[in-house]
Amino acid sequence: MTGALAPAAARDWHAGARQAALARLLGPDGPAPVGGHRVLEVGCGRGTVLDEVASCGRPGILAGIDIDADRLSAVDALCAQANAAALPFADGAFDLVIQATAFSSILEESARRTAAAEMARVAAPAGAIVWFDFRLNPANPATRGVSRAEVRRLFPGFCFQWQRVALAPPLLRMLLPDHPVAARRLEALRWGNLHHLGLGRRA
Repeated sequence: MTGALAPAAARDWHAGARQAALARLLGPDGPAPVGGHRVLEVGCGRGTVLDEVASCGRPGILAGIDIDADRLSAVDALCAQANAAALPFADGAFDLVIQATAFSSILEESARRTAAAEMARVAAPAGAIVWFDFRLNPANPATRGVSRAEVRRLFPGFCFQWQRVALAPPLLRMLLPDHPVAARRLEALRWGNLHHLGLGRRA
């Protein structure tokens, strides 16, 4: 009989999948290395993703914004309390602008469009958008997944390359904790993965 999957185990699994995917994307041999670059995360929370980004290289500037000031006290980076609809940075200020599961928490279409326009504004002309979010609507009713087609509409001047990341929770519950090897193999096939990771550059 398969053992019960604790919620923390699922979170750890997904965090590991995200971290590995970001390392492939942002590491020295990846298509968007962070070494020496100015990096901003929109909706950085307590800085978990910023820490993962920092482990990929040596950014010249590592910055984050979040609407919740209490979260920012835990972040080891240049941070500001701000809304994604009005980023407190100059045009073209960052080489990489990252969002990780922030947009799936923005339910209004107009708010998503405004936040995306701000991300594009602060991205340097030769910079990139890094996108990590649900591709399908998760069980949490307070969030709404973002399809690739919607991302293309949100960033009309950008061309994205995609990969699917992190096995969906129902599949994890079927396979963990007793069959981790099978879960890894299924995740490698990507068809059952819940999130998508995208790298967008201006066309």
